[in-house]
Amino acid sequence: METQRMEGKTVLVSGGSSGVGLAVAKGLARLGARTVLLSRDGDRGRNAVRAVQQAAPGTDVDSRVVDLTSPRLGGSPGGRPP
Repeated sequence: METQRMEGKTVLVSGGSSGVGLAVAKGLARLGARTVLLSRDGDRGRNAVRAVQQAAPGTDVDSRVVDLTSPRLGGSPGGRPP
């Protein structure tokens, strides 16, 4: 199976500052995607940007602080249903 390049595409990766999210961000960046890491902690997001840049030099990587557990979005603090 041929891997499709992602140049010209922008991807948002929630939980991109660690674990599976960070691994996904590195893989997408290696494929050429502009990668935006979403995390709840700015310092962890910045550290993750550096990690992705090391894994995929020359790629466009950024981070944003977001909390997707907002009750308005259907979640609740702590990630448990309301």
